[in-house]
Amino acid sequence: MRMDGAACPSEVHDFDEALLVISGVMKLARLSVEAGDLIIVTAGQAHAVTPGSYGSLMIVDR
Repeated sequence: MRMDGAACPSEVHDFDEALLVISGVMKLARLSVEAGDLIIVTAGQAHAVTPGSYGSLMIVDR
């Protein structure tokens, strides 16, 4: 997925989701995730990408 600086609305899933930043920076509410970093968003946890995120992101879910 290409991040272009725009925000993505909050979402919640009934499954865990892995977010791997390939390049750039992904900004979440209280966290900046940089290239090479992987975070796991657990099932039921609301999450949203905030404005200013850019680069490439790989999303792994079921």
